[in-house]
Amino acid sequence: MKKYRHLYFLSVSFILLQFLFGITFMSDAAASDSKVISLIMYDPDLTADDAMAAVSAAKHFANYVADKVNKEVSVKFFSRLNDFDAYIAKNPIQVAFIPVWYLVEKRSELNLEPFVILVSNGKTTRRRAVLVRKDSDHHQLEDLRGEVVSVPPMGPESIPYLSKVTFQGDIEATTFFKKIQITKDANSAVLSLLYNEVQGAIVDMLNFEVMTELNPMVGKKLHAIFVSPEEPQPAMVYVRGSISENLIQQVKQELLIMHTNPAGQQALMTFRFDGWEPCQWADFERIEQLMAKTPLVAKKQSDADLMQPRQIPPEKGIRFTRLTSSPLEEGRKLLISARIESIPTNQNLGSVNLHYSINKEQKAKVPLTRKKQGLYETTILLPEQEKTTGSESYTVQSGDSLVSIARKKLGSSTKWKFILDSNRHLIKDPNLIQVGWKLKLFKGAFSGIDVTFQVAVEDETGTIHKSQEKVVSVIQ
Repeated sequence: MKKYRHLYFLSVSFILLQFLFGITFMSDAAASDSKVISLIMYDPDLTADDAMAAVSAAKHFANYVADKVNKEVSVKFFSRLNDFDAYIAKNPIQVAFIPVWYLVEKRSELNLEPFVILVSNGKTTRRRAVLVRKDSDHHQLEDLRGEVVSVPPMGPESIPYLSKVTFQGDIEATTFFKKIQITKDANSAVLSLLYNEVQGAIVDMLNFEVMTELNPMVGKKLHAIFVSPEEPQPAMVYVRGSISENLIQQVKQELLIMHTNPAGQQALMTFRFDGWEPCQWADFERIEQLMAKTPLVAKKQSDADLMQPRQIPPEKGIRFTRLTSSPLEEGRKLLISARIESIPTNQNLGSVNLHYSINKEQKAKVPLTRKKQGLYETTILLPEQEKTTGSESYTVQSGDSLVSIARKKLGSSTKWKFILDSNRHLIKDPNLIQVGWKLKLFKGAFSGIDVTFQVAVEDETGTIHKSQEKVVSVIQ
């Protein structure tokens, strides 16, 4: 899965495509039909670097939901807050994927009700980091007083949310910083800092971590001097009265088990999501309370009022930062890798085991071996697979995806990975296939192996922590 990490920056903010290319997967008229679910998406914290991959990713998500609830799904994407608000003002909506600050600001006005929240990096929350260049004289937040910083949108002009949630009222952003430069997305905010256009950038901490992994230069040039308290991840909401409660419950149940289905895994992998968890409005009330505070009074710039970086109380527990699998060329083996972070870091871990089953029948447990700090690995032996009875060629048509081809030609959208593994000489990215490609499709018995696995870690108190369960389909 490592090679798909760059698609993290596609995620939900491939919404940019709606305005660049006018993308919509179904007509506006269909949205009013009872057989169609209208879904709109907006999140400026992430960015779309590849238009075609974003289109394909959206289709995977729409196809998955449509298949599971037997409804068509209309999807629209927005990158700019004004355009998003303008669309909602003129068009009825049913379901939306939005950041928490938008939910808090518009809940009463639009009659919004959250029902699932995304899980990323094993958590339903995220933090924001204040980044600076290592070669600068900025070593703490106070050093940025009177400087220019860049930030992706976080509400009208980003100011209320920054001041009241990110900085919890310790500073008033409009007076603390000389200027807040609002960029189109988080990636642009970081680039503006790398190019010395600003003195600081305020972005999602996970964005920064992933950028550092993908481009070591980011880690060499930048570092964080402030990390905010936790705030909720974006959520899926519905407009009360616009869609039946029974249908919402059906959609909710399918999203909650999305990670157990190969087609669902493909969509989640593209978004770099782990899955979904149920949520309710009570989960966001703390943010509403922070936003409802009276306007902040700017602190005077004096020695007595110098702002010190917020000290975040250390969390305790186990965090699973990555869980991946990859077939090995030698023999019928599957390599399982887990990155595990103990909090505090000096905690002595007990047993680290992999629990797995093959085709939901053969269940086993094996220990994982520590390879280096935080990295554990093990291999499992896969059973023999039945042989197929021949193959045929299929020419990729406009609008095709691996999921739709699998549904059309192989009888099930869950068999998309059979096509991928049989055509790796052509397909480097499962979300990017080109019209005119001739793909090999095997006939006969499809005996792909579904491996379900989960990591369990014992901490120094004897408490067992379990990762989210994952499923991978393997063919040889």
